[in-house]
Amino acid sequence: MAQRYRHKIVIQTPTESLDDYGEVTESWDTHLTVWASKENVSAGEAFEAGSVVETNTFIFECYYASTVTTDMRISYDSRFFDIEAVENVDNKGRKMRLRATETDSG
Repeated sequence: MAQRYRHKIVIQTPTESLDDYGEVTESWDTHLTVWASKENVSAGEAFEAGSVVETNTFIFECYYASTVTTDMRISYDSRFFDIEAVENVDNKGRKMRLRATETDSG
C-alpha cells in the first residue's frame, strides 16, 4: 500500500439522542480527522432485503489511533464506509489499516 496519505477522511462515532418527541435517534459525530491512503480492494454484489446491491470494499491506511473501533464509520468525499476491521500495522502503534465497506447511509 502506498504511503501517500493524501485523502482527508473523517472517522465518525455513532451517538444517540432524544428528539422533541422523546424518541431515540442516531446521528454521527466526528471522532478524528486524518490524512489517509485509499485503495479499492474488492467489488461485488450482495443480497439485501431481497434485492441485489453492489458492494465496494476499501483499505484506508493512516497514522495509528488506539480509539478507533469497528463501531465507527468513515466519511470521505460525501460517501460513507462502515469500518469492518482495524489493523495495527506491524503491532508498532504507528500505522493502522481500516477495512471498510461503502454504504448508502448518510
